[in-house]
Amino acid sequence: MARQGYGQWASKHLCVLNTIDPPEARVIVGQCAALPWPTDPTAQLAADDQAHADHRYQLRTASQLAIIVLIVLNFVDILLTRAFLNHGVNEGNALMRGVVGDWRMTAIKAAVLVPLAYRTWNRRPTIGFVCVLWSAVGWYVLSAYVNWEILRLV
Repeated sequence: MARQGYGQWASKHLCVLNTIDPPEARVIVGQCAALPWPTDPTAQLAADDQAHADHRYQLRTASQLAIIVLIVLNFVDILLTRAFLNHGVNEGNALMRGVVGDWRMTAIKAAVLVPLAYRTWNRRPTIGFVCVLWSAVGWYVLSAYVNWEILRLV
């Protein structure tokens, strides 16, 4: 009987189990013979590189979409603020109260959004940055909804 190498024996009899898998996801040893033994270690590296590239693409897309939505919501905020002012309602934001109603409000919003958009398009996004952007989107949507409902009552 010819002696088998360890790789041949292991591919038939052993399974590498990930210790963080839940017990119900573990493979029974008898089913391990069907698992292929990796013959090319560079194939796994290429798959990992593709997974990282996909993740970076998803983060970039999510951050770019968030900044576009933020820009649109800022224009909506400007329109709603002007509608409030036309109805004789004072600005509720104490920080913007002095600049509401003229070009300075738009300039301040642009001074914040232009660097954010530049950063979004020119740097690698992080998950934290994407979360902050989408949190800001959530607050702007909530604010726009509340302001719209108030305008309907006025």
